[in-house]
Amino acid sequence: MGLPEPPTAVFFSSDLMVCGAVGELATDGWRVPEDISLVGCEDLPLSVCISLRLTTISVPIDELGRRAARAIVKRLAKPRRKRSIEILNVELFIRQSTDAPR
Repeated sequence: MGLPEPPTAVFFSSDLMVCGAVGELATDGWRVPEDISLVGCEDLPLSVCISLRLTTISVPIDELGRRAARAIVKRLAKPRRKRSIEILNVELFIRQSTDAPR
């Protein structure tokens, strides 16, 4: 946030990281979402339980784990096998931690 032009939005790889950032930002006088929008990933139950409901992406963790395990087994069986791309359906829940683009 100390950049000459601070970001207007930050995407985090987990909802827990967003919770930590909200506290740190507030300590420094930043307001979410008025000054900065925050987005998490996981859609943990805490995403709607804290005072600021988090905008988050829901990822099907069980399916992600199954696909990752299959990919590892295939790679071990054929180390020179061509890499593949897996696409998972995710869902974005827009809540209170984001605002319109600035």
